[in-house]
Amino acid sequence: DDEQFATKFEQPYKDLDMPFYVVLGNHDYGETSFEWFRGEFQKQYSQVNPKWVLPKEYYTFTGMQGLADFFAFDTARIMWGDMVDEQKAFLNEAIANSSAQWKVAFAHHPYLSNGKHGNAGNYEGFSFIPIASGKNVEEFMDEVICGKVDLYLAGHDHNRQSFTASASNCGVHFIVNGASSKTTDFEYHDNNFTLWDDDQKEGYVWAEITESGISVVWYDLDGNVDFEYTIEK
Repeated sequence: DDEQFATKFEQPYKDLDMPFYVVLGNHDYGETSFEWFRGEFQKQYSQVNPKWVLPKEYYTFTGMQGLADFFAFDTARIMWGDMVDEQKAFLNEAIANSSAQWKVAFAHHPYLSNGKHGNAGNYEGFSFIPIASGKNVEEFMDEVICGKVDLYLAGHDHNRQSFTASASNCGVHFIVNGASSKTTDFEYHDNNFTLWDDDQKEGYVWAEITESGISVVWYDLDGNVDFEYTIEK
């Protein structure tokens, strides 16, 4: 019943007739980022608004007539060492059993980022502080996601970034897309090589999956094309 469901979701996206597949991030869990009970309200909201899809903190679905499988999970809880084993078991089995040509994972926190928060394992430049650094997220990604999916989508940093699979030892293409409402400057804690990035303009990404590849187009807030490329197998 929170009015923010209306002001931040129903009203801005009223003209888009499509499902929104939701994952929870640190701000969804209150100012402390670990008030886990708050996630229950968003799951309950999905039961009254079918446009908002959040059956659980982690889940999968199939799209593109079976061409792609999608894997959603909760990095906010992983960061604090909560719900780690059950998400790991679920995703390991789901990814291993997937016969889809394309596999796409998505969660809130990035694995690679040149934004303020930086790479998992070195968030905020705090590699020496186990929880704050995102070490749990890094280890989870290394074990469950790296080398097993084609693309990983994240937010958290308020800018736009694309990384090729060769940008790290993970072997996954990465997109950080957190600039729909505001931007924050790059800080380059880890100075990752990007295929393309921007920290000055609000915008969004459109990725279209076909048998031959994933066509990625970055737009600014006015709908102008900033950059486009194709992810191939």
